[in-house]
Amino acid sequence: MARRRILSVSARAFVHPREGSLVNSADHNGGIMWNGSADGQVKRGGNPVTIFYPIIDGNNCSKSVTLALTSKECSALAKSCSWESIIIEDPNQSDASHTFRFFMPSGEEVSFCGHAAIGAAAFITQKDILMNSINSLSTNVDLTSSMVSFMTRDNSKYVSKVCGDSVELIMRTCHEEYDCCQLPNAPPLIQILNELGLDMSDLHSDDYDDSFHWPTYVNSSVARPKTLIHITSIERLHAASAPKEPVRFRDLCDAIHSTGIYLYSKATTSADTENCVSFECRQFPRASGYSEDPATGIAAGALAASLYSRGLRRDTYCFYQGTAMDLPSQIQVKIESCGDRFLKLSYTGIVKLDSISFLE
Repeated sequence: MARRRILSVSARAFVHPREGSLVNSADHNGGIMWNGSADGQVKRGGNPVTIFYPIIDGNNCSKSVTLALTSKECSALAKSCSWESIIIEDPNQSDASHTFRFFMPSGEEVSFCGHAAIGAAAFITQKDILMNSINSLSTNVDLTSSMVSFMTRDNSKYVSKVCGDSVELIMRTCHEEYDCCQLPNAPPLIQILNELGLDMSDLHSDDYDDSFHWPTYVNSSVARPKTLIHITSIERLHAASAPKEPVRFRDLCDAIHSTGIYLYSKATTSADTENCVSFECRQFPRASGYSEDPATGIAAGALAASLYSRGLRRDTYCFYQGTAMDLPSQIQVKIESCGDRFLKLSYTGIVKLDSISFLE
């Protein structure tokens, strides 16, 4: 007899490639120290995401068909999660794309979420195998090389390339940017910094480097607006704290039409060359049900796009995030201009599938 079930997969996206040996500090140049964990504990990095795949099936899981959920059901599933979640709907036709729906832990549906998208793409390449071996999921699943196309609720289309445990997400988007100070009701920047335990002395001053104007108190968007703030050093970046008063912080973000504050500081790593530049970052979301995000794809893309538009052009922009949370993450972004404000963005990150279960 056919029955309704929801496959639930716990995954992590944008996992640091050297997961497992992070020391809770960084060197003075911003390079992360990888000499083994001081407390002997394995550091499980990346941004957690729960992937929901609703199905109606019989005895053979490989013959299952997806089930459309109501908005109320989707919201209830999202609220059961501590982090973002994604619900996958199969295409109605064989040549069509999957539909991805993105949710915050608050139950709110949002237009896009980068780490959830690459996690779901990794799952899709292996879903038939995973559904038929649910009791023996390996954390080292050999994800095959394949292309996954999907669309979002607003009919935007995307393509992902899965190769091993690495996923590349390709999107064509419009980059928008504006100075928060020009908004009519924008609060002074000091109010936002103070809410995060910082002050104006923590800002990077262009007086020390007049060759480049780093975006600060600027809203940048490739999907949803993030507020970029350049911090003077890695040390001061990690001195930031979660918002002291979440409701006040939300109101400050609303006043500048921001979905989160993205702090960043230039890092120096062994990967840096004339073709690659690295940054250490932290993201404090407006009101997502958690105070800090260990990896934020659309924020990293927004920062890369703002740097690119200012003339800092590299083959690869590398963003490290989650260090202060013991959830080390790495996001790699590539950019190509498509004319006017349109850009082709490529996000690459490692995905780990940790557990799988069925919700009846």
